[in-house]
Amino acid sequence: MSKAIITESNLTNIANAIRAKNGASNTYTPSQMATAIQNIVTTPTLQAKTATPATSQQIITADSGYDGLSQVTVNSIPSEYVIPSGEITLDENTVYNVTNYETALVNVSAPTTYTLLHSSSESVNYSSTSASQLKEISISTSAWTKDKMLYVRIRRNSKANGYYYGSDNYYLNYGAANNESTGGNAAWMHSALNINSSGKYVGTGLSGSTCYGIYPYTISKGSSNCTLKIYQKYNSTYGTINGTYNILVYLIGNAADRETFAK
Repeated sequence: MSKAIITESNLTNIANAIRAKNGASNTYTPSQMATAIQNIVTTPTLQAKTATPATSQQIITADSGYDGLSQVTVNSIPSEYVIPSGEITLDENTVYNVTNYETALVNVSAPTTYTLLHSSSESVNYSSTSASQLKEISISTSAWTKDKMLYVRIRRNSKANGYYYGSDNYYLNYGAANNESTGGNAAWMHSALNINSSGKYVGTGLSGSTCYGIYPYTISKGSSNCTLKIYQKYNSTYGTINGTYNILVYLIGNAADRETFAK
């Protein structure tokens, strides 16, 4: 083992450092110093801090003069940082507070400009495969206006296999206001959708060979009113059409409502 010379002043400095750390007044021989150093218990100077959640990253460290952090207290999330959850339905044209919601379902109906022109209940007892007139409906000539639409809704008021028999019919006046027509020609464009017992739209069109069930077929203009004729026709493929039917006729005045009724 090699030997080295340690001066007395160096040993004194080491002993003083030990006493400064352990608070003792002991004197130490060189052989006692290692054990004394191992027995030193140090207490770090720690700092406690508080943090508030924010939208950006935060790094929390001890201030100058401290050895480290004893604890970090994280406050609750501020109200402006609320985590949204759930869904809100917006079904009116008004102001909504959507702060707490994750999604918003917009379900606002278009402004309505439609008028009920006719409502009646008709009993059907018919089994012929030839079309015949069930009812003639008289409505005001105010319906005979360019770009307006008649919506004729026919539904059987007792269910069959969970669905309704009936038809949806749309008459759009795309010609001159004083044009007379029948069967959707000239001024009126007609779309007929017949509903079978399975709730499916079938039998689209105007001719007697394609329309069946209970449906409007012709519309014409007289001097003081318009006439809408409702027909009936049996089709063995889809079963009986007998029953009581509710017939509603609406006048629809703008494009937005035509879209609403057509859905």
